Amino acid sequence: MAPTPPSQPAGRSRDRRLIVLVIVVLLVVAVVVALVAGWFFFFGTEAPPAPTLDDALQVLLPSASPE
Repeated sequence: MAPTPPSQPAGRSRDRRLIVLVIVVLLVVAVVVALVAGWFFFFGTEAPPAPTLDDALQVLLPSASPE
């Protein structure tokens, strides 16, 4: 009885595995880059401090000249 040949040559199987591995690695890299970009977009810059009541009063009230 003759042995049955493999359904796919070994080279094709290895190429397919390599393609799948490359796609998985690219997807992981894309997710990491998207997370880092999102982090910098939302948390990378700080808002200026909110004005206080004292700041508002300094603008609204005329300043007294020192005598």
